[in-house]
Amino acid sequence: MQESFTNLLEAVKIMAHNINLQHLSVADRNAFILGHFVDTWQGRLSDNTLAQHVLNIQYFMDSYLSYCVIGVHDEPRSVDQVTAYDVYRFITDWLPRKGLVVSARQVKSHLTSLTKLYTFMREQHYMPPEQAAAIVQTMKVDRQEMIEAVLTYDDEPDESQSTDEAFFAQLKERWKSLPPDASRG
Repeated sequence: MQESFTNLLEAVKIMAHNINLQHLSVADRNAFILGHFVDTWQGRLSDNTLAQHVLNIQYFMDSYLSYCVIGVHDEPRSVDQVTAYDVYRFITDWLPRKGLVVSARQVKSHLTSLTKLYTFMREQHYMPPEQAAAIVQTMKVDRQEMIEAVLTYDDEPDESQSTDEAFFAQLKERWKSLPPDASRG
């Protein structure tokens, strides 16, 4: 009896968090989710590891989602409104273009942080489970490709924007075909 009550209480907390999040600004939503992430992992990860995850996630939220997507979307988006395409583009284009990631180790660090974040978000019901699963699955399936894209970023000749758009359109189509529960395999 006590266990079912505890489960019910947890479900109510989850619903309350989701309802409250709907009315928050993008910055407040991101801060709330990141705060919950830190609270959940504090004591379970070393302080240095958690700090690195927070730095990576915060950069994704504050730099990429707040500024870069404005050209693609009409307004900044919160971390719970992200798609697999956003994560792929952040890793393979934004980070190397900004000169912040130049080694495989740094790419892996960002991929690990974002994988941990979106796994957490799925478990905590911050976004539809199939959306979070697609993001995590993309980072697993395309991991090596993403690392190679960053490492060879400056080696590639300048191509027209339409070529880049065609490439990303092909990736979007491939991600749409992923099964919703692909990350549970």
